[in-house]
Amino acid sequence: MRRRFHGDAFGRGGSNDHKVLHFDGAASDVRIARLSRMPAVCDRLTANTPANNFEVFARTWADHYISFDLKHADWEKILAVTRQKVNAETSPSALFDMLAGMIQPFGDAHTSISAPAINKVFRGFRPDSVRAQGSALEVTDRAYGGRER
Repeated sequence: MRRRFHGDAFGRGGSNDHKVLHFDGAASDVRIARLSRMPAVCDRLTANTPANNFEVFARTWADHYISFDLKHADWEKILAVTRQKVNAETSPSALFDMLAGMIQPFGDAHTSISAPAINKVFRGFRPDSVRAQGSALEVTDRAYGGRER
């Protein structure tokens, strides 16, 4: 039995200090371990400014994205170039577009950014998968197009 949580589920078993999270549609699970204390960075709120939001995004990606080498991406250079464009007047929508623009070139279908407050979503994709999907649809249309089912 799994407990539902916003479309995802925690598996049965484990302990109070260890749980398994399964995302709907995922091929694998995520093991979650309870920390003895919140990280020090959580002791204070970060002000909601364009610069701070940029830095949190930059640090989070640096800490958690594993494919910089595979993508031949110089994250520090990407940050330096984009950081120069962020200022106190940067709108949430413009910042979102900058952040998405930083990761879109990776062509990684495992990436996404969601900003419900401004109704924007970015979902990464492999450019060759779009071409492949189009080819598959053309073959299907040629083979089955116009036929009644």
